[in-house]
Amino acid sequence: FHHLWVGDIPVTDGNMNDILGDGCARFVPSSGMLYLEDLTITDRWHENANGRKAMLSIDCYLTVCLEGENTLKNIVWTDRDGVYIAEEYSVNFIGDGCLNVAVSKNGGRAINAPGSTVSVNDDVTLKLKGHYGFYTDYTGDIGYLELFDNAKVFAYGLRTDDDKEGNAICTCYCWVCDNAYLYCEYEWNQPAFASWGEDFYYDTPVQVRGVNWRNFPSKTLQTLENFNKGNGNPYEGDYYILEVKAGAPQYTVTFNMN
Repeated sequence: FHHLWVGDIPVTDGNMNDILGDGCARFVPSSGMLYLEDLTITDRWHENANGRKAMLSIDCYLTVCLEGENTLKNIVWTDRDGVYIAEEYSVNFIGDGCLNVAVSKNGGRAINAPGSTVSVNDDVTLKLKGHYGFYTDYTGDIGYLELFDNAKVFAYGLRTDDDKEGNAICTCYCWVCDNAYLYCEYEWNQPAFASWGEDFYYDTPVQVRGVNWRNFPSKTLQTLENFNKGNGNPYEGDYYILEVKAGAPQYTVTFNMN
């Protein structure tokens, strides 16, 4: 048993070479590497120690190598996670593949990483959609989201049925380095990043774009330097899209899922 669940299946010595029996997931304990290739999981859950249910549950230090298109999709349930990373562990995403995570707008967290560090490297793409795209528990230690190389992260926070605002990325420190790219979009009138201790580091000029697609006038394109100096207030409710670039071109993204 390796403190790792793929869907509702615990990873053991007996199944680690083909965890789900479909050739899409395998684990190498000597390197702490989980390989995912064209994996699809729909509504298969493990309930972890804190009561959260997730389609990929990680309770260890782990490197996830992504190849092809990998999808974690929640159709039926509310208030569940796509990926759960136990507190204070670190997870590295590497490779040249994509991970699509779509969970419920009613309490769903595409990646839930309380007090953890998530590093996205190489040519990996993460597409995260739920009530929270990327979430760390602000009642405990704040987590980290780090983007390096040519990594791309698209995060979407969706408004609930009872009009609670979504957050694309909530309560974490964020680093955007090299040629990495970060895009955030969310519904309602709060900033894309929640206001509990978030911070940015960047090693090349980056851009912030505020775009209205509801009720407020849009902002002009600004550099992050001006954004942080207060040239326009991101907490007035008119920053609906936050785009951070470190030398990368602009991208568009489509979720091929409900």
